Amino acid sequence: MLFDFLLPSNRGRTQQQVGPTQHGMLAFADGVNWNPLALGVPTYVWWDAIAGVWRRVLDSSRASGSMYLNNAGITINIVTVDVTVELDSGFSGGAEQGCVFQNAHEIKVPRAGRYFIVYNVAAEVASVSNKEMETHILINNVEQAQGSGHALLSPGGSGRPEMSGGSGTFVLAANDLISVGILDHTDNTDIVVQHTSLSIIEL
Repeated sequence: MLFDFLLPSNRGRTQQQVGPTQHGMLAFADGVNWNPLALGVPTYVWWDAIAGVWRRVLDSSRASGSMYLNNAGITINIVTVDVTVELDSGFSGGAEQGCVFQNAHEIKVPRAGRYFIVYNVAAEVASVSNKEMETHILINNVEQAQGSGHALLSPGGSGRPEMSGGSGTFVLAANDLISVGILDHTDNTDIVVQHTSLSIIEL
């Protein structure tokens, strides 16, 4: 009996057939032994060169997660202009698979690899004067230039939320923490965050 294995090459994958191991067992990254002889059909796996392990080609093999704020009305205290403040409370978790939503504001990734992250923030200020808001993806509470966003708050009056967001592909380590940061690029006026969402998926 032959078993199909897929080897990735820049998302264009080539196929080859190999036989089962001597004992008919294959250990995956999750440490669970899988018996190919009991399956009876070809099974596709791919080599994760970053982690150095084989992974099954199934939707369930990709880590993913999400979190969000909805009509939150959370005031972010801006102490210093141009200094990023982490949005560190009030989030709800979405549909996690492998990733862990924790501490009401962050997602932890389960293993090293490449991940795509996308997020957005809707916020406002009480002042009627224009304020510039910047937003960032944070990895272990460190702002990332990739995926940064910029918006002008209250260009027509107070209490009018504007949207900022971005996306990017990142090489992450196991247990890295993903969150969202915000800063006031104009002065130390507090920013009120109404909505935020972030999604992450392993590539």
